[in-house]
Amino acid sequence: MKKPIFSIVVPAYNEENYLGYCLNSLVNQDFPKDLYEIIVVDNASTDKTAQIAKNFGVKVLPEPKKGVVFARQKGTLAAKGEIAISFDADSQAPDNWLAKIAQDFQKNPSAIAVAGFFWQPEIPLFSKIYYEIFVRYLLFLSAKIRGYPFHISASNFAFKKEIFLKAGGYPLEAGRPADQLAFLQKLKKFGKIIFDPTLMITTSARRTKGRFITSIVVDGLTYTLLDPFFYKLTANHLPGEAPDIR
Repeated sequence: MKKPIFSIVVPAYNEENYLGYCLNSLVNQDFPKDLYEIIVVDNASTDKTAQIAKNFGVKVLPEPKKGVVFARQKGTLAAKGEIAISFDADSQAPDNWLAKIAQDFQKNPSAIAVAGFFWQPEIPLFSKIYYEIFVRYLLFLSAKIRGYPFHISASNFAFKKEIFLKAGGYPLEAGRPADQLAFLQKLKKFGKIIFDPTLMITTSARRTKGRFITSIVVDGLTYTLLDPFFYKLTANHLPGEAPDIR
C-alpha cells in the first residue's frame, strides 16, 4: 500500500444509528483506495459504534477522555496522510468529495487548508436559506477577502498535517469552539485557507432541528464568537459543556 494522501478522521460517541451510513459514503469514494485511510476514534461509546467501524475494515482507535476535540486530536496524530480531514459520524459525503478536495489543493498549492460546508435536508426551508445560502456565501466572501473564512465546519475541513503539528495540534483547552473557531485561529497564522462553496456534504439536523433560534444564539453567537473573547479576558470559558454528540 502506498502512503495515503488523505486521512479522514471521524470522532464517534454512541453513533450506531449514523456511523454505517457515514462509512459507507467514505469507503465508496471515486478515489484510489490506496491513497486514503479512514480513522474512527471511539470516544468512550457504550453502544455498537466500535464494532460497526471494525465491520467496515477501517482503523479504529479508542479515546477514553470524552470530548470531540480529544477524539479529533487522537485521530489526527495517528494519521499517515499528508492531509488530514475532519469529518463527523452523522455526515455523508458524495462520491466525488475526496476528488474535489484533491483538486482544490492542486489548484491552490500554497493553501494550508480547504474548508467546505454542509447540507441538512431535514431542516425547514427558512433554515436552509440561512445556513446553506446566506452563511455559506459569507464564508466564501470572507475567505476571498481575508485569506481565510471567518468560521469553519469541523465536519468538512481538510488541512495539511505538517501545519497541524507546527500549530501544536487542536487547542484542547478552548472549550466548545476548539475544533472550529479556535482551531481556525491557530491555523490561519501559517498560511492561506480557502473556502470552496461547492465542497458540500450531507449531515443530520439533530443539533438544530426544532431549535433553530437557540442554535444561532447559543451555539453560534455565544460559544462560537463570544467564548474565545471571554477566555482571553478571564482565562475561563463560558459556563456550559459541549454535547457529547457532534
